[in-house]
Amino acid sequence: MLKDVIIRADERLIRFAEKAKLPGWYFAFDGSYCCMLGRNLICIFINSDTNEMDITVDTVSQKNLEWETPESDDEMMKTAYRFMEKYEP
Repeated sequence: MLKDVIIRADERLIRFAEKAKLPGWYFAFDGSYCCMLGRNLICIFINSDTNEMDITVDTVSQKNLEWETPESDDEMMKTAYRFMEKYEP
């Protein structure tokens, strides 16, 4: 059952989410921090290749539209808001 699912998110993502309090964002099953806007999904996650926090915008058909690696939490928040505004349905 879904109530028994445990989502494992990186501590950096959890701290970022607590600080950012982005409206409409949630933790997905894979531990990424996401927001669905129309047919686009914005995700913040820890890149397993670089161990950096990245943000992407993908379509529901999994086509990547944007991928950035902001330098700081503040820059990540700015990027998230910029993407939310740009891809608002």
